[in-house]
Amino acid sequence: MPTTKKPLKRYSILDRCFSNTGRNYTFEGLREAVNEWMLEKDPQSSGISIRQLRDDIAFMKSTDGWDAPIITIPGDGKKRYYRYEDPSFSISKRPVNETQVEELKMLVDALDAFEGLPQFTGLEDLIVKLQNDMEMAQKPNQARIIDWGNNKFYKGKEYLGPLYRAVSQRKQIKMTYTPFGKEPKTFVTNPVYLKQFNNRWFVVALLEKDGFVFVNAFDRIDNLVVLDTEIPKDITFDAEEYFDPIVGVSRPMDGEIEEIEIQLTPDSYPYVKTKPIHHSQKNYDDEFKVKIWVIRNRELESIVAMLTSPRKLWQPQSWIIRKRRRLMQILKPKPKQSQSQRSPTKRMSPSRRRKLKQRARLMVEQMCSWVTKHLRRRQAREAAFKRKTITGTINPPSNHLLPHTQTSRH
Repeated sequence: MPTTKKPLKRYSILDRCFSNTGRNYTFEGLREAVNEWMLEKDPQSSGISIRQLRDDIAFMKSTDGWDAPIITIPGDGKKRYYRYEDPSFSISKRPVNETQVEELKMLVDALDAFEGLPQFTGLEDLIVKLQNDMEMAQKPNQARIIDWGNNKFYKGKEYLGPLYRAVSQRKQIKMTYTPFGKEPKTFVTNPVYLKQFNNRWFVVALLEKDGFVFVNAFDRIDNLVVLDTEIPKDITFDAEEYFDPIVGVSRPMDGEIEEIEIQLTPDSYPYVKTKPIHHSQKNYDDEFKVKIWVIRNRELESIVAMLTSPRKLWQPQSWIIRKRRRLMQILKPKPKQSQSQRSPTKRMSPSRRRKLKQRARLMVEQMCSWVTKHLRRRQAREAAFKRKTITGTINPPSNHLLPHTQTSRH
């Protein structure tokens, strides 16, 4: 690759060298820093020439570039060190110049040529984003007309670049990971895939061949080091096979694909129809329901919980059984304690304990009966609404929400 290509990246590397007050860079040191990156991208590259490096430095100092305050200071013997006169200066803080805008235009034009091709699906959003960035670069005072919903305060986004390079170059990583509510752990692992879901980034890693798949969120990474050790060749990951039957990123080890029916309200159904929960989704307009064929996980349950009310019936029936078990979990007696652990308070009589258990079970049965009764009433109202819409226009039935409590997940 000719050294005249990718000048912005070379300028960025030189910018970091000039602003680094902890190290002194000679001309040869600057050349080594640029060559290191060029050889990393193209092992067949011959590196940057002395003339090209001098031209790059001259351009950065010129008014056509960034008017950078690059100076040389005397070192040991005949050595001269290059740095910024103002250590706080950086070309990233300066307004964009014509070179940057021109490269951005070339990038947009190149991507635009591939738009519409089946193997390049998803370029539409990227092209629009780059075009917007280019217009904002040329007219910084212009009001923004599009917002991509990026969270500027999202913790861990600084790891995206290093992890992308580690995955693409198949390098092992050493990271300190702290799950919510648990102690931090430091370990070496093999990153094999990156995935974004619900505005969060995740790195998929395997400790060994055909081993357990770990999905680690960026916001729980406390420290990350990309090692020089290569990932073993026998460690592979089929992302399509792993993520295709699930919603989100977590896949239970013993999970199986099953048909899941979700009954929605007339108000929420259009939102799910126009933005499917899963690519397998089948819509039923007349019944305001959808069916999907997936392995159920926490992400799916969270989405369904936001779209439906407690009286809506989910299929399969095991979901309802799980909810009832969570209610019954409250009724489970505490494990027996030894004589030394027992509190000195008065013990409850066996007859009193039996009465309380019977009363609690009765409350749960009444709650389940109440939900079933209101479900049938709701279905009857919706059926009547469908019949009446044939002869005239009526207002849709009101969506009364049942009071419910949220249970914490363990």
